[in-house]
Amino acid sequence: MSMKHFIYDYLVETGMTAVYAKYLNMLILLVALLVIAFLVDYIIKKIFIKLFTQFTVKTKTNFDNFLVSNKVPQNIAHIIPLIFGLEFIPIVFQDFPYFENMVEKGFKVFAIILTLWIVRSLLNALKDYFKTLPRLRDKPIDSYIQVFMIFAWALDYYLRLLL
Repeated sequence: MSMKHFIYDYLVETGMTAVYAKYLNMLILLVALLVIAFLVDYIIKKIFIKLFTQFTVKTKTNFDNFLVSNKVPQNIAHIIPLIFGLEFIPIVFQDFPYFENMVEKGFKVFAIILTLWIVRSLLNALKDYFKTLPRLRDKPIDSYIQVFMIFAWALDYYLRLLL
């Protein structure tokens, strides 16, 4: 017996109507999903930051320091809870296909935005690193990064239109 049916069956057995039981079941599962997703996000973020910080201490290059200072590990850590949420949305909204579709599209939009955050933080880390190199100090690195980000934002907008 799945957790979805367990909660629903329990609510119906306690005398609740089937319609109210479906809504309350969805609400309970949604709250559980959100709590678990936030806990997973918090734990994964702490682990990623700790691992990256330990890694940066052991290496001789500055690039990994710029990755940490530009929050690349924090942004990457959000991928796992996002995947977790995408996997469990069909279970939470099993009785509500329209809501399932809407929430799933919202998660996909967030995935696009998260990808853009990761790309932006990586580009900022590259920009900071390139500014430390003697050969590239006089080059307009900021402009190159800005042009690339304009293309990334345009791609983001296009992908959102496809959803």
